[in-house]
Amino acid sequence: QGQHERSRLHRRGGRRGKERHRNLSAASVARSGGALGFRVPAVCRPLPTLAAYQGSKRRYACAITNLLEARFGPAASWGRFYDVCCGTASVAREVAARAPALPIVLVDAGLWGAFWVAFVANRDAVIAAVERLHGADAGASCRALNATPVGSGAEGAAQFLVIQRAMLMGRSPTVEALPAGGSAWATACVPRPVGGGDKLIALLRGLPRFAEARHEDANRTALAGPGVLYVDPNYIGLKAGHYSSALDAAGVTRRALDAGLHVAVSHHQPYPGLDADAAVVATSRCQSGVCRRELLLFAG
Repeated sequence: QGQHERSRLHRRGGRRGKERHRNLSAASVARSGGALGFRVPAVCRPLPTLAAYQGSKRRYACAITNLLEARFGPAASWGRFYDVCCGTASVAREVAARAPALPIVLVDAGLWGAFWVAFVANRDAVIAAVERLHGADAGASCRALNATPVGSGAEGAAQFLVIQRAMLMGRSPTVEALPAGGSAWATACVPRPVGGGDKLIALLRGLPRFAEARHEDANRTALAGPGVLYVDPNYIGLKAGHYSSALDAAGVTRRALDAGLHVAVSHHQPYPGLDADAAVVATSRCQSGVCRRELLLFAG
């Protein structure tokens, strides 16, 4: 039965071998959005990217936020918003665009968590360091930072962002311990120029002023309602080591519900141990009539 359910969720007709992406959310929530008193964007466009990153939801952030508002009401009414396993914070950025005064908390146990903690604490210092390190070619800067000791605070955040922009296949860089103490970057940079430094600086200056950022394990992060918690856990079956920690999304959901929060989980299939309603965010990667779907699982 489980295999049949997975096949049903992933099956969709399509041209053989053609990869396609279809945003289903604007049409599916337009009527409910009007009834709730908020405006659903007619077309969802990808957010400008901070850096290429596997797992980023920048293509889906608008669609996800449409569905969150259709389920939980206008973002401005939520009380607060948690973006858990936030990565590039694409969904938080979209929510902030619709509800600028809403307190938004970013949580990530990996290198993005450290970046956001530094950025929220002193965005001007991070931007100045990125301007200095990025130069005309982030690819060359990335290669120059290989084996460089990891900086602290704003310097470390800027190093990470410059490296991440030029990592092969959008993978996350790793950090290796040094024999004498401390740590150094271990990079796999693209062998080509990566420009766009001016656009990146403009993007950083225009980012929302998030209320809080936490570089910690989401399994144990403190939660308080009322509000909405969105979590984007690692996909089941990914190779170990791609993410910094194993997230128990079902456990986080139970804690969030107990704290008075509504919950939405991004995943590609029903999540084990999570009893939730599912909505389709997008369909992509259609091959031989079988497509991968991006789902949003609601609880509370």
